[in-house]
Amino acid sequence: ISVDSLQTHYKLYSELINKLKGREKKYEKELNSKMVALESKFKKFQQNAATMSQFEGQTKQKELMEEEQKIYKMRDDFAVKFQNEEAKLNEQFQKKVRGFIEKFNEDKGYNIIIGSSQLGNVVLYKNEGIDISKDIIKGLNEQYDIENSTAKTPKETK
Repeated sequence: ISVDSLQTHYKLYSELINKLKGREKKYEKELNSKMVALESKFKKFQQNAATMSQFEGQTKQKELMEEEQKIYKMRDDFAVKFQNEEAKLNEQFQKKVRGFIEKFNEDKGYNIIIGSSQLGNVVLYKNEGIDISKDIIKGLNEQYDIENSTAKTPKETK
């Protein structure tokens, strides 16, 4: 299965991507509006700084810095939230595809179905009966034992 084609042509994938882009725009819009408001406050502060007492100026500057830090924290929180939403939508997509493949394969009888993409290949379905892991592990361990027993000289065993 070409994963790239699946992502290009599967309607659910397009829907999920559009949802994700919509949320990203919403987050960006909210952050931008807060940044614009903060910039406006900074400009107003700079214009009025000459008429303020030192204490008023320091207090106002501290408030603006705290507000800026809140916006930076909000940006970081949005980034984490966005990553979580992206992972959740990706999981939903994969679950749907794998479920369909399992049902599709009931009639087809394929032993393995591989999804290929530019990033690499991933097994989307495998018949558990064709798992050769035990044989490979046994062979590797036998090879390991042979290599380690012949590599030791009589001095090393004393």
